[in-house]
Amino acid sequence: MAIFINLHGQVQGVGLRHQARLYAKEHDLKGWIKNRSDGRVTCCLDCHEDQAARFVDYLKNYFKIEKVERDWRASEKFDDFEII
Repeated sequence: MAIFINLHGQVQGVGLRHQARLYAKEHDLKGWIKNRSDGRVTCCLDCHEDQAARFVDYLKNYFKIEKVERDWRASEKFDDFEII
C-alpha cells in the first residue's frame, strides 16, 4: 500500500522536504514529497504503516507540524524518493 501524508503547520520554507529526503534515503523509503499552494506539504510513501509512523515522528522532532492527515491507497511503486 502507498500512504499519502499531508502535513500542516510551519512546513514550507524551513527545509522539511530536504530533511525528509535525507531520512527517506537513509531508511530506503521510496516516494515523493512536494509543497502545496495552500501551505501544506504532501508526501507519498510506498512503505509499511510502522515505517510511515517513524517518518512522521522524525519530522515532528524538527518541524512545527500541527496536523497530520494520512490516506492509504492502492500501491504505487517508486524507484527513489524525490522532491517534486
